[in-house]
Amino acid sequence: MKRYLCILTIGVIIIILGLFKFGIAFFEYKENDEGVFYGVVEDNLKETKYMKSYLASVNKKRFIIYIKKSKTDLNIGDIIKFQGKFSKGEVQRNYGGFDYDLYLKTKKIYGIFKVENFEVIGKEKGILFEWKKLIYNTKNFIIKVFKENLKEENSALLTGILIGYVSDISDDTMNDFRDSSLTHILAISGANFVLIIKILSIANKRIKHKKLGQVITILCIFFFMELTGNTASVVRAGVMSILLILSKLLHRKYDFWTSLAFSTLIQLTYNPYSIFDLGLILSYGGVIGLVLFNDILQTKLRFSVVSGTVSANILIVPILMYNFNTISLTFVISNVLAEILLAPITIVGLLSIVIRLKFVFIFLDVMLGLLRKVVGICAQIPFSKIYVTTPSILSVIFYFILMFLILKKFKIKNYKRKIAIILIIIIVANFNYPMIDAKVNKKLLINMVDVGQGDCTLIRTAGKTILIDGGGSSDSNYDIGEKIDIPYLLDRKVKQLDYVMISHFDTDHVGRNIDNNERADS
Repeated sequence: MKRYLCILTIGVIIIILGLFKFGIAFFEYKENDEGVFYGVVEDNLKETKYMKSYLASVNKKRFIIYIKKSKTDLNIGDIIKFQGKFSKGEVQRNYGGFDYDLYLKTKKIYGIFKVENFEVIGKEKGILFEWKKLIYNTKNFIIKVFKENLKEENSALLTGILIGYVSDISDDTMNDFRDSSLTHILAISGANFVLIIKILSIANKRIKHKKLGQVITILCIFFFMELTGNTASVVRAGVMSILLILSKLLHRKYDFWTSLAFSTLIQLTYNPYSIFDLGLILSYGGVIGLVLFNDILQTKLRFSVVSGTVSANILIVPILMYNFNTISLTFVISNVLAEILLAPITIVGLLSIVIRLKFVFIFLDVMLGLLRKVVGICAQIPFSKIYVTTPSILSVIFYFILMFLILKKFKIKNYKRKIAIILIIIIVANFNYPMIDAKVNKKLLINMVDVGQGDCTLIRTAGKTILIDGGGSSDSNYDIGEKIDIPYLLDRKVKQLDYVMISHFDTDHVGRNIDNNERADS
């Protein structure tokens, strides 16, 4: 049975990728772009200086709606009549750029409405919205408890660790977690479910009927999945945890691959675009790496936390390189140190929601402060974040084949020769062929980078790379260099610039206005 389910899952993935490649949309908004619409508010997303954003269903389709700040705050279940204009998310405009439209589709969101004016005309009724209201109120209650009892940054961090709500975490803290390869801590994973199940198991010991305790655990997992937003990693871990419990209830043997395939099919059936969700890819890659390599590495490495960390990263390293152009040589150090602190923080943090005692929050403040300190130090360690050029798809595929050969080396004849061949293919596939061609054939390559209102030009000729201007933005919080220029250059396999030239010092060419003294120094 497990073999057929796995084959079916692989077949579905191939079909989805094929249809997407040929431009076939799985869902699309094809109604009026502008006019009067009716919607139901499902969630409160984000608040900025001038705008508020909500998740709302319009004609049973989900959209993000942006509303100017007003005295009227919308609540879950509010039925609103609004005049607005529809737009898709911004598509990828450059090599290495972010495709916001595809990102929204991975969340089964059809697009964006910018609301000009609105009025609340009623309240949605029914069990479904009462359930959503319960989830929303519970999330807000948890956030409020932590805000009232912990330091601001610690409160935001604990909320991210426990329920995946990261909106309140500062940019500096988020950057430290990224640079130290610890962002998975803020994305609910299997480790969180293991701890939750352990806590529930202890509580269930007081229940005489074990089956009743297991049913309660399953219901708590469903509730936790809803509370954390049913993200791809949460659904994967939640479904696999529920199947594990059901196997015990029904006295059936649990099979990891069957469980993995089933959880994948559930997500792809609900939303085929979830196959492009980076959170899903990293979550599945991490857990597969753990299962495939942990037993092997445990015989080589002394500490299980080290072998587990390395195993989970084996399959996700090329994915991180392809999507973020970074690699870390110190991820083991940061993960080991963070894991030591994470378990007590998670357990005590969950208990503190119910047991709100002062000494508990003092303990959490100390532990969370220590975690932030450790993460900050790890982010500054040399080689914690190394920029790399984007690997080719071919090299990523052959990397996975290489890992398979290493895993099965004792069963495959001449595996050393095969490994050598694959290593050569990986190296050759990542040569910068346009640059080689330009140098050999004395070609001039000119690329215009789309930086919005502004200019940025990449020139490659005779083995030299030249960047003229870098673009800019009127938003001081948006870094054009980090968001557009660097990903573009690394995707084009340019890691070093020989010359950088600035045509003039306006904001849309150099990123910020330069005063007269700086012009003179330049």
